[in-house]
Amino acid sequence: MGTLMIWELIPSPETDGRILVALDDSIITKVGKNIFGCEAIFDHAAKSNQSKYPWAQNIVSVRLLKQVKGRWACLFLDFRFYLPLKTIQAKKETATIIGDVVPFQTKMAQAAQMLIAIAIAEHFSTAPILTVTDSWFGNNGLWKPVYKAIGSRFNILSRLRCNNVLYDRPEKRKPKQRGRNKKYGQRLGAATDMAKTVQQQARHATSRNSGTPVAVIRSPTQRIGDAPAALRPPQTEHKAAQSWLPQMALRLFGIKF
Repeated sequence: MGTLMIWELIPSPETDGRILVALDDSIITKVGKNIFGCEAIFDHAAKSNQSKYPWAQNIVSVRLLKQVKGRWACLFLDFRFYLPLKTIQAKKETATIIGDVVPFQTKMAQAAQMLIAIAIAEHFSTAPILTVTDSWFGNNGLWKPVYKAIGSRFNILSRLRCNNVLYDRPEKRKPKQRGRNKKYGQRLGAATDMAKTVQQQARHATSRNSGTPVAVIRSPTQRIGDAPAALRPPQTEHKAAQSWLPQMALRLFGIKF
């Protein structure tokens, strides 16, 4: 109930007639051993001098993307603590609330649950929802349950995985044609193969938060985490884009862990 009241305080949540929602999971490192939601979690973005399995909370969050005073802001709408199945089955202290072990949910199920709740909330119940996420969430595991619940108002904007195979639209059915309709058209190839044909068109864009150029358009064939060195002009300086950390937003609401 409290979450819904906070959502209603957002004055014009729409951008160009639709709700822009960012979806991702984050790792928040902790020190105490009895903090709820903590587990040794694999960090794929860990640097060479950092632990690959930090003791941390893994939070799946949904955030509203909205321009505030001419600058993009990322406003937290909802979040879920993700705990591995093995942690819950072991009934560890970090997986219990007042002595009860929390039920297991996949990240996909948590994300779908939050998006459906937002879509059916009165404050967001009429506008189309565009979910911006990475390639991990951008698949049928998220699309199917949310689309089933809210229909054509739901759309996903996501990067394709490098091994995704793309197909053309199927040809129109001919009169008196036998058999069922074709599900796919001509095979176009994997995303990596198709990206090579347009790699020369890749370019850089300037951040709207400042005049400093930042590399926000990556090489089409780049894997997640790889530097797009081939596309960076030597005369241009770049800086890393700053992301909103979940603990910063949670502190704004007075929530501590």
